[in-house]
Amino acid sequence: MAVHCTVFLHVRETITFKQAINQNKKAEKKINFVFGSISISLFDMVNPGSFKGKCLAFLESQKEVFIAAVKDRSGKEKKTEIIRNFFRRFPASQPESWEPTDEELAAVRDDVAMEEDPTVNVDTMSEEERVVHFAREAEIMASTAATKASISRWLDYRYKKHQNPSTGANSKNSHESAVGKLMLTLVGDISKPRRQPAMQLWASKNKSVFRSEYDVKLKVWKESPNYDKANKSKTVNLHSEVVSAHWERLSKEEKAQWADRAKEEHKKELDKWWKELGDYSTDPKDRQECINKIIHFFQPLLNEVCATTGLKGTLLLGGPEPADNGRLNVISIHSGADETNFGTLMCLPYKEKVLPVFGEFLRQSYTKAECRARALPKDDDNQVSTASSSNEGLDVFTIEYDRPTPQSAAEASPKTTPPLAAQLSATEPASATSVGSGVPRVNPEADKQPSSPPSPPSPAPSPAPASPSPPAPSPTPASRPVSPVPSPVPGSRCASPAPHPTAPIPLHLPVSPHASPVPSPSNSPSISPSSTTQDSEMIELSSESDTDAGTCRKCLRGEDDTAEGRQTRQKVQKEKSSTADASKLPNGRQLRQKAQQGKFKGSSSIKPGAKSDQSHRGKQKNDVVEKMRSGSLTTPTLPTPCPTYLKGPFTMFSLVDDNDFRAMLCKYIVFEHSQRYTDGKLSAMGRPIAVGNWVSRARNPGYRPPATSLLKDQATFENWYDTLQPEGRELTLEGLRSQEGSFDWTQLCHSGQNGVMSVVAALFFWHSNIVTASRDVQKKLGYCDQVAIKSSERIWRNNVQDFTFALSEMAG
Repeated sequence: MAVHCTVFLHVRETITFKQAINQNKKAEKKINFVFGSISISLFDMVNPGSFKGKCLAFLESQKEVFIAAVKDRSGKEKKTEIIRNFFRRFPASQPESWEPTDEELAAVRDDVAMEEDPTVNVDTMSEEERVVHFAREAEIMASTAATKASISRWLDYRYKKHQNPSTGANSKNSHESAVGKLMLTLVGDISKPRRQPAMQLWASKNKSVFRSEYDVKLKVWKESPNYDKANKSKTVNLHSEVVSAHWERLSKEEKAQWADRAKEEHKKELDKWWKELGDYSTDPKDRQECINKIIHFFQPLLNEVCATTGLKGTLLLGGPEPADNGRLNVISIHSGADETNFGTLMCLPYKEKVLPVFGEFLRQSYTKAECRARALPKDDDNQVSTASSSNEGLDVFTIEYDRPTPQSAAEASPKTTPPLAAQLSATEPASATSVGSGVPRVNPEADKQPSSPPSPPSPAPSPAPASPSPPAPSPTPASRPVSPVPSPVPGSRCASPAPHPTAPIPLHLPVSPHASPVPSPSNSPSISPSSTTQDSEMIELSSESDTDAGTCRKCLRGEDDTAEGRQTRQKVQKEKSSTADASKLPNGRQLRQKAQQGKFKGSSSIKPGAKSDQSHRGKQKNDVVEKMRSGSLTTPTLPTPCPTYLKGPFTMFSLVDDNDFRAMLCKYIVFEHSQRYTDGKLSAMGRPIAVGNWVSRARNPGYRPPATSLLKDQATFENWYDTLQPEGRELTLEGLRSQEGSFDWTQLCHSGQNGVMSVVAALFFWHSNIVTASRDVQKKLGYCDQVAIKSSERIWRNNVQDFTFALSEMAG
């Protein structure tokens, strides 16, 4: 039987059994009794490490101090202090084998400045002495630099091991971690403990027996002319030769005893291993680590299964996510490419039909107490990120536990959290209509059949329909809204996208006999910004205006026999007689067609009082925008009316107390108004993760991402922002972009909730992180952190001012 042997060295070098035989024939006699696949560890003898003795003891005493400093965000300063104190005890001018006495170490004081070396007058030296002196100085400098680098690597490695003890040298115990157990259960035995050979066990317990002999032979080899530092195999052969020689001196009884001992220890390790595999950890942190690793395992597995079987597949996982405060989240993994998978092609039906049913199942599976119990404690020093933060592009949806009653849904304010369909990523199709759209669209099919039950009556009176519509069946529990939002407005056709973009219904449009009453503005959660022909000066609908329009229509038809009706008819007849071509007066059908085309912007048949009121409101809105455009109004103000998608984010953005940010926010509102609130899509490639998490949470104004490094915020934002800039606007050495000349703003000029709102949000979260770091620096941190915060704030302000310039250019 062929022998397959791989020797894993401490220096991470690997040689095969055949190579070992060719390099040292004695190895064939010592290990050819082993069959199958074996792994031989060389007892950590090859490379004992860069530090030993009192040097190692000093660094070990500083390890916990350094780890605590890194958690307090002062690791760099603490590392410099540890290196300085190391050279106080172990000067670089001393030989490598020198060690101070205990009295000398006790006399070292870290709070006193180090004594400078006495100056040497090189002018009095001879040429030979000067050469020797400079060579010694260069040697000391090189030794100091190498020692500093070694200490830095030593501290960084210990910190990484403290953060993740199941990596590196401890990877053989990976089954002890929750992720290791999961992988072991899914793919089989990957880290089962192996039995040590008897000779290996004896050597690990009796290093003092052969260590001195091995050191002597190693020293002779290093001093020989054939010594090659890169040839590690000779060192391995020397160690194996010494261990084998001492092993052969043992009697058969002693060898048998060590063999039995190896079996016993292997049995104990196996029992411990099976016991640890018995139950999964219920610790929230361990569970979150498993959740974060799900996509790395199941995504390729699902793709391979579907490629082999020719089928399509979707994996749904849901429940309390510990890192998201125990919220009920749904993780969906789809087979196939992103453009052709189930979650993309069936975007709306999947999110409005499948997810609500699964969310109802999750509500019945978990209680509120279970969700709260599975949340990670907020004071945990080693917080783990959520699944959406750890896996860019993963579909994660939040299921609200509490569902509103129909009455509470109708009375919900516009700031209520949007439904699950609105909590999607920025890649949602532009034609999708959010649930509960406040302004109904003109749809020819609206008169055929109702798509939802009638909503509760509006506080304002509405005209009664010509004929009562049949009552629609009540929705099943599975079809109820997932999150606490207002119920969908009847006739808004939320379940499917509108075939063509249309404009809001004008005041004079006749009421359909089968249409539901128009909701009041207080009950309208959103205004769809998807229409490209929508007029920027939209007029809010109200039941009062509908009543006025109905009265005017009666006057025109001669049905109103009151004095007011007769006066109105006389006025209309007078206008007809003064018109040169009375035959071109539009009839009711033409009025509806103009309304659908978005061309009709007023009505000559509205009562004088109503007309002047609407004109006043439109003028007031224009005044607000024009004042912000000219700079006379420095306080950001939303025009009236405005789309609902602006209200929640505007409330959040207004919390920033900074003049430059306020000026940018004014220009942002002017830009949205100039684009008529159309729904654009800004590139999300390289977008900050905090913005993506905010979008996935339906742009919740209360969301704040966890604190991150200010340098990371700066690098992530500027790398993403640079990709949106036109040619010729690269960063200069001063950190500014060119503002001279004309630029093509095609990549950046996108309005709507998926447009440049993401840039404003990224700047907001960056500023929020700066504020958090400023509070921390006042409590604990030092001068270096203050400098870093001021530098980050200066760069943030430059980007705010640059984005303000871009908005002004795009708004015109």
